[in-house]
Amino acid sequence: MTPSWPYIIKSSVLLSAFLLYYIFFLKKQTFFTWNRVYLLATLILSVCTPLFHFNLTINNTTTESALPTLYYVSGFMEEISVSGSKASTHSLFYHLTLIYISGICFLILRYLKGLFQISKLIRSHKCKRIHKLKIIPVPSGYPVFSFFNCIFINTASFGKSGAKSVFEHERIHVRQGHSFDLLITEIICTMNWFNPLVWIYKKNIAQNHEYIADRQVTVKYQTGRYLQLLVNQALKGNAFSFSNCFSCSNLKKRMIMMTKKQSNKFNILNYIPALFIGGILCTAFTCIATETPALPFISENKTVTTEEILESPADTSAIFQVVETMPQFNGNMQTWLKNNVKYPVKAIANKEKGRVFVSFVVERNGNISNTKVTKGVSPLLDAEALRVVKSMPAWIPGKQRGQTVRVAFVVPINFNLSESPVFTVVETMPRFNGNMEAWIKDNLKYPEKSQKAKEEGLAFVGFVVNEDGSLSDFKIQRSSGHQALDEEALRSTKAMPNWIPGKQQGKAVKVSFVVPFNFKL
Repeated sequence: MTPSWPYIIKSSVLLSAFLLYYIFFLKKQTFFTWNRVYLLATLILSVCTPLFHFNLTINNTTTESALPTLYYVSGFMEEISVSGSKASTHSLFYHLTLIYISGICFLILRYLKGLFQISKLIRSHKCKRIHKLKIIPVPSGYPVFSFFNCIFINTASFGKSGAKSVFEHERIHVRQGHSFDLLITEIICTMNWFNPLVWIYKKNIAQNHEYIADRQVTVKYQTGRYLQLLVNQALKGNAFSFSNCFSCSNLKKRMIMMTKKQSNKFNILNYIPALFIGGILCTAFTCIATETPALPFISENKTVTTEEILESPADTSAIFQVVETMPQFNGNMQTWLKNNVKYPVKAIANKEKGRVFVSFVVERNGNISNTKVTKGVSPLLDAEALRVVKSMPAWIPGKQRGQTVRVAFVVPINFNLSESPVFTVVETMPRFNGNMEAWIKDNLKYPEKSQKAKEEGLAFVGFVVNEDGSLSDFKIQRSSGHQALDEEALRSTKAMPNWIPGKQQGKAVKVSFVVPFNFKL
């Protein structure tokens, strides 16, 4: 659920490119409606484009003088990555996910609070209807703003002419549907709250809305009087981040754009380079070229070409590279591999890592055969990748012209070694700095409630001894059966002083450890 680093980098590059182009080439132009379309479209494009991927597969081929060149399309699975430190990776992912969800929840609550306040204003005041508009009077000193078809205004704060111009300003917001823009922007900011670029986008979109409304109002009403109203209302601030407020945005910039001459019509050509820039970047981020390693054709005596597949009946004894109905793993293959591949302990200690390609054949009955490593890394990693592929459950077999046939497949398994793997067994195990039994007796406090209730049990607390001897990642590995006893065992473990760290090949490493706490009356 947490956005990945590739997504963050790609979306940030797109946001930066489009935003910089807007600031340097478009922002100072008076094509406000075009700028509105540009800002909203590029914002949506920047956050959505990295979510899509189109693979361009490049197949390796070998050319021999005696034989014609043949192009094979093998069944090729997406790369499966295996971490050498699952415990620490999962912990980091958990905390990042928790922070990300917390940020989203905070913004949603803020949005709901604003909606509640708007609803309260509507309920507590009698609204007037002008065509499809709802005019809601607000208390004196409250900022003027609009939200969809509702305009919140205190006409007593303005003169007769002033009230008309302010009303016209907000009516333009409603008529052009600016609230929909802000709603979309608010959703994007909520889902990407960690990226400051989306908030800059939001500010520019809201500011451009004011340029649009200001420009149209000054056509009907006196500019000087209108500017005075803006100055008087500027101190009241903005009521809600998702509403169009009369006094929001930078006042100085609004005044400059309001009085600026209409841009030369030929300057509209500035939008064309943005299309080329966006097209190049989006293509680069969505189209991924993947190279499939060429497999030696497994069939000893028979070669199957594309023309033979299309023109002749299926030969069930041959091994096909491509068929009408490709074989399928019975379930989620990526999940199954991630759960079953075990990073060898010796490989972690030797810092072995890399990508292992394993080829195999899906037989007519779905079983796996002819497994072999086509491109290896090391004996340990090669053996583990081969073991896991051999242990696969039966597949759904492939079919050619309605008959089940044998099909070749390749699976790449990537072994990634983290900087600080967590070991379970090392050459020199970590140890308590002193007498642990005496320390537990002095520091462990039997809960009074548990004593009265005559609660007894054995609680096992797991934790990690870090390279510096500090303890982290505390959790109850096996409960005593009583919450109070578990909590006391956990508290005592957290209060322990630093340990003497464990060592592997003479180097201090992270080691997981478990301590039992026996509560007995």
